[in-house]
This record gives sequence, structure tokens and C-alpha cells, in this order.
Amino acid sequence: MQVVAEGVEDETTAQTLKEMGCGILQGYWFGEPLRIEDFEQNHGLRTIDEPDYSNPDSTPRQKPRVK
Repeated sequence: MQVVAEGVEDETTAQTLKEMGCGILQGYWFGEPLRIEDFEQNHGLRTIDEPDYSNPDSTPRQKPRVK
């Protein structure tokens, strides 16, 4: 089973969780929450379709941003 730790706010907590076998960490220690536009710009992505939230199988498609 893969575990995601949320709310990691310092290096000690991150290291302890890694030692416990938690491979996915998120929280302010890694960065503040971003607006979707800022995330896309920082990661070179652009949303080309909005998801249909009424359809659980629908997800937005991503493609590299042309620079």
C-alpha cells in the first residue's frame, strides 16, 4: 500500500516519514499551495480540456507548454 503524508511542515517530519516508509509527502515544507495557472506555468503544462466533474472517469489532459 502506498501512503501519502499531508501537512509536512518541517525537515524533521519529512525525514521521519521517509524513514517510516512513506514515499509521498506534501505540505508547506515543499511549497505553498498554488493557483492552477501558477502550477501549470511552473511545471511547463497547459490544460487543454477542463474535466467533466460529473463524470468520475474524466480528467484534464495535459501537454507541454510551447515556449
